Amino acid sequence: MGQGLRVRRWIPALVIMGLIFLASSIPADRMPNAGSFDLPVKKGGHFTGYVLLAFGFLRGMRPGKSKKLFLVLMMCGLYAVSDEFHQSFVSGRNPSPIDVGIDVLGSSFGLMLFLWFKPIRRLVLK
Repeated sequence: MGQGLRVRRWIPALVIMGLIFLASSIPADRMPNAGSFDLPVKKGGHFTGYVLLAFGFLRGMRPGKSKKLFLVLMMCGLYAVSDEFHQSFVSGRNPSPIDVGIDVLGSSFGLMLFLWFKPIRRLVLK
């Protein structure tokens, strides 16, 4: 596999990381509000974002061994922690260990989907 192809495989992970960073950069007073669904929408966004981030990391790493799956989970967890730290510098936003937990659950769910469903595995590794 050429160097350019290896680098391109990481583009989805980098895009997802950028989107997560941008979302966590929005000051609290400018965050959209979904009314009575606000909490589930925002926490669902955390969960879904980290399912996708796990897929992005899997695509970049092309896992063949379970050690790589653990590494993907650790990378997602570290990014979640760094994202919450980043939020501590955004007006009206605070870091939340609960959000880190939701992010890690989303990453874990993404890994389970990857392992259990061949069509997802094919799509991620395409």
